[in-house]
Amino acid sequence: MENGWPEDDEYHYEINHVFEAEGPDLRTGENPASKEEHIEFFWSRPEEFEQYDLRPKIMHGLIANWMRGDTHTWQKSNFE
Repeated sequence: MENGWPEDDEYHYEINHVFEAEGPDLRTGENPASKEEHIEFFWSRPEEFEQYDLRPKIMHGLIANWMRGDTHTWQKSNFE
């Protein structure tokens, strides 16, 4: 997924790779730990995405579709 946004008179650009993963230490009742102070991990349902600052926003619909069973490889871009 390509994501771009203006901030502080600069245009920022990122490419996100999103994977389905399983791990013995992942439990839905416990939020995964982050090793970076500015990033927080937590469990959320698609209908809650807008109430949190979940980024990039272009991912919201793709995750909701995946959770409904659309497991095809997909891509999305807001880069112009």
